[in-house]
Amino acid sequence: MRSSYSSPFCLLLFLMVVGCCLPTRYAVAQDGQISSATSIPSVEDPRTDAVRKQLQANYDEMGAGFAVYDIDAATKYFAKDYKIIGKTNRKQTLHKLRELYHRLLNNALSSQMKTTITLCTLKGDTATVQTHMQLAVHVRREDGSEAYIEGDDLSRDFWVKRNGAWQVKQSRDFDFTITLNGQKLIE
Repeated sequence: MRSSYSSPFCLLLFLMVVGCCLPTRYAVAQDGQISSATSIPSVEDPRTDAVRKQLQANYDEMGAGFAVYDIDAATKYFAKDYKIIGKTNRKQTLHKLRELYHRLLNNALSSQMKTTITLCTLKGDTATVQTHMQLAVHVRREDGSEAYIEGDDLSRDFWVKRNGAWQVKQSRDFDFTITLNGQKLIE
């Protein structure tokens, strides 16, 4: 008996309907060939793409401020009522974040922070951004010894546009790791 699923599209549709879908997303090109969605470039709304570029530039600017120990520049795009929510739902304010930066950078010999947007969605004047942030700080302790602090953070930031400018209103950490001289302190 010959199968009625003669085209790749019909077979893919059948697999999707019965719940036996392949582990990755697939698309059918105009020539009828199936290819993995990971090999097809995504088409993003031009407005979302422009906002993503602007927000990435904002993250880059704050990272540059962090590198030169400028706490005002490192927190330039945070709203005054900003809150960060940790993995355990513990909340911190912008004031506490600035205090942490001050303690961290006060004895720094060098510092770097790089935040990369991995996903951006836009709805009106709000943007939800998933990020990967990495930081490295080389500090001199009070006893004169040196230490290396590294952080790796996956989070979701919520940006709002107020008076024509984008500000981070809230962040939620999903995965946060801090190491001191290569030893994990927080995971």
